[in-house]
Amino acid sequence: MNLDDPKRLSAFRSGRIATTEDPELTAIVHRVANAAEAPIALVSLVMDRVQYFRAAVGLPTELALASATNRCDSFCQFVVQEEALFVVEDAPNDRRVPQALVERYGVTAYAGAPLWVDGQVLGSLCVLDVKPRTFSAQFLDTLTRSASEASARLEQIASGANEPQRAPLETPDVRAAASSIVQQLTNMQAAANLGTPLMNTLAEIPRESWSVDLLGQHADQIGEAAAFYRALTRKLDRLQAAVQTLAYASASSGPQESTRRLTQDVYALGRNLAEGLAFVRVVEALADGALTAGETGRTLSVLHVALGFGSDLRASIEISLEEARRVATSLDSAGGTL
Repeated sequence: MNLDDPKRLSAFRSGRIATTEDPELTAIVHRVANAAEAPIALVSLVMDRVQYFRAAVGLPTELALASATNRCDSFCQFVVQEEALFVVEDAPNDRRVPQALVERYGVTAYAGAPLWVDGQVLGSLCVLDVKPRTFSAQFLDTLTRSASEASARLEQIASGANEPQRAPLETPDVRAAASSIVQQLTNMQAAANLGTPLMNTLAEIPRESWSVDLLGQHADQIGEAAAFYRALTRKLDRLQAAVQTLAYASASSGPQESTRRLTQDVYALGRNLAEGLAFVRVVEALADGALTAGETGRTLSVLHVALGFGSDLRASIEISLEEARRVATSLDSAGGTL
């Protein structure tokens, strides 16, 4: 499977990439870690730029705070590409895998099973160890069955099955809803165009030149970037609510391709914003003194790649805004009916 397949990436919906802990996913990672007698287990989602940890046990402090690593450094990318179990028994001597995690954290053994959601492999349920080892056929069977449970839970989260039912909207005005979405996206576009040069201050510096001292030199700008990013995330929450309102309001006339496309575009926008959260969490922890220089140094790779989301963010907003304008124009022309 192509890591950048649009169908695969479109399956990363807001609930699946939420930052709130999910007790069921957490229970699953604890169970497989115990079954493998391994120190680390993850529900890992392989996104555009980062590998995001939706649930985890045993991570080093800085990775637990970031909840992500650079996608290029991950072992889970190979589970997605092969759509199958991927096992590494002696990583330092295995030419298939990148060595960054081996060098930084001593990761030596790995076993990952695919997470199938909406017919796509989003990532893996995996265990990692710091010593060479084999994994028994019995454990790999347990891992595969547990991955099926985690996949089902990710499906359930996106459906909102466990969320309280909202009261039905009373005679919603679809034109007003569409107009609100256009206005919100216009505001986000203006903010992103103003803010992303600030967020990308360090993105233009080659990754190999990054250092903890470099972060210190730009501490004020980085802090402002994190605050700006948090503000954009709050705007996204309101935007998603407005899109849900529009989808509900237009449902009476049957499935609508235009609202489906707009919803997918907003999913993509949310995914781009979620990728940058690794950057925000780490720099906020650094500012609060929650990370040592050594711990921060080990996050430089994910910090650098997370900062690269600026161009993706602007493109996502533009695509969403164009679709929202098409929906609004269609509603105006049709007198409020899609």
